[in-house]
Amino acid sequence: MAELPEELRNRPPRPAGQEPTATLTLDAYGRLRSELEELTTSGRDAIAERIKAAREHGDIRENAEYDAAKNEQGLMEARIRSIQAMLRDPEIVEAPSAADEVGPGMLVTVKPLDLEDEDETYLLAEHAEEKAPGART
Repeated sequence: MAELPEELRNRPPRPAGQEPTATLTLDAYGRLRSELEELTTSGRDAIAERIKAAREHGDIRENAEYDAAKNEQGLMEARIRSIQAMLRDPEIVEAPSAADEVGPGMLVTVKPLDLEDEDETYLLAEHAEEKAPGART
């Protein structure tokens, strides 16, 4: 397995009986860290700009653009909280090179039956995590 990032190497041991917050491969951990960084910086800035622009269009009580931007902001903040929870104390596992079964934290590539469509890769989430914007590669 590749070397763990410093924040994982230096974390205190998990108390006995406490479950990890997620089971992730090192690659999935890195992708989630990158997504979190993007959402908490440029993502928040972009939403703030959209909300500001929508406010300038007048009364926000009847402003669909403002409502859409605020809704998107809520979804993004929920995704941020979800990622933060997963990254709090994950169990890092090594992804098998080939597997008959897949599990949380693994990247899965789905190949369509008709050759016209492109392959799609998904990061499998723990439990019944909702697929959020940006979770698909």
